[in-house]
Amino acid sequence: MTGFVDQARALVGLVYAWRAPGQLSVMTGVRTTAAVLVPLLVGQLANHPAIGLMAGVGGLNVSPADIGGPYRVKAMTMGMAMISMATAALLGTIVG
Repeated sequence: MTGFVDQARALVGLVYAWRAPGQLSVMTGVRTTAAVLVPLLVGQLANHPAIGLMAGVGGLNVSPADIGGPYRVKAMTMGMAMISMATAALLGTIVG
């Protein structure tokens, strides 16, 4: 049950940037910045800024799920976050 609670907290972004109480993880900030900046730059260079913006927002939304640990755990957690965000966007579009 503890693992599920940790993943749930990571999905809502409560623990993604904290290494220990009072310490921010610089690498988390660098990865999140890259997840947003690279798609924005590629979209601008390809003359498709809207697609770059959508990919950058997707990276920003999924990056809080990067909780560290083994690759399999990170992949599952980030995959769950991606599916949850896509489902929320679809429901928001349908509802209006």
